[in-house]
Amino acid sequence: MLEEAVMIDPMYQAAFINLAKTYFATGNRQKAQEYFEQAADIDAYSADICRVYGEFLVMQKQYDQALQWFEVGETYHPSKAEQYQQLQEETKRIQQGSRHNQ
Repeated sequence: MLEEAVMIDPMYQAAFINLAKTYFATGNRQKAQEYFEQAADIDAYSADICRVYGEFLVMQKQYDQALQWFEVGETYHPSKAEQYQQLQEETKRIQQGSRHNQ
């Protein structure tokens, strides 16, 4: 059904984000990555894509890329700056922990 939504309206970012989340939840990380990238292509500055794609990248241990998305969110959404700062701090803690475990 969501795939039909993106066919009908290929600029419907929320459908791409929901497809990405669905594929991630079912273990298909590659498809999830593809749909997140397509959602980002529609509007790379939306608060949703900055947060959700950044969180996905953290789960994929792509910390530097995640931090970039959180920084974009902080820059373009000052009303949510504190949220993005917390996401950045947590990502850096996770990143440091993963370096120590290697």
